[in-house]
Amino acid sequence: MRILMGISVLLIVAGCPSASTTTSDHDVSTQSLAGAWHGSNGGLSVSLTLQQVGDAVTGSGTFELAQNASVGCGGETLPSKGTVKLSGKLQANEFQGRMTFADTWTPPFLATRSRADSLIGHFMSVDRGGCPLVLVRQH
Repeated sequence: MRILMGISVLLIVAGCPSASTTTSDHDVSTQSLAGAWHGSNGGLSVSLTLQQVGDAVTGSGTFELAQNASVGCGGETLPSKGTVKLSGKLQANEFQGRMTFADTWTPPFLATRSRADSLIGHFMSVDRGGCPLVLVRQH
């Protein structure tokens, strides 16, 4: 199931039209990640407010876990809701960092900024591969 979800995310990303140089997204590497972001997958819903200074990105917010959720990647013991923090570095369009859920689960989080308002990411797991989570900027 997780493999199917990962493949689905890759197919969706591959099917998206590439950014045109005539749009405001043509050079997303210079645009800050600061602002409100939201993502959900497998019953996990995350809302974050991010700040960016140079290449350092930090943020905090909340998460909710639906009943019968299948987060995977080590998040099976999360409470139904709580706080989440994010910290890491953004270099060009690649983000590498960690999310900390309820001070109990701290998976590595890797993402690629495909557009100014989208971070296509996943949590890393040593024994289970990646678990996708796409963050979208809220306006």
